[in-house]
Amino acid sequence: MGRAIAGTVRELRRQKMAPTIGPTGDRMECLVGDWQELLVERMELAEATGCCVVQKHLIEAFGRRVAETASSRLKKVFTEFKTRAEANFRLEAEHGAGSLLVMDHPLNLRLAAKGY
Repeated sequence: MGRAIAGTVRELRRQKMAPTIGPTGDRMECLVGDWQELLVERMELAEATGCCVVQKHLIEAFGRRVAETASSRLKKVFTEFKTRAEANFRLEAEHGAGSLLVMDHPLNLRLAAKGY
């Protein structure tokens, strides 16, 4: 996805066009899509990989925006995610950092292969 975004931006620069503002007023929305859909995808990925660091980041980074501007569906999904994530934080505190990582998840396998 990163290469596709970079390619789009390069193409817009080549055409000397500025990205338009998406329907919600978000400049990046025209390049990457609706922030609510993207957030749900990132929450699902963070849970699937067992990455508590990303779960915590998503809660801290998007909690206020979800509360203030999200759809009722996303508010419900985010609240459920936060509840599960807080249980994960307690487990990880008890068993050690990274103890919930799903090491056979394809993303984690790729990151491990690259030395992360």
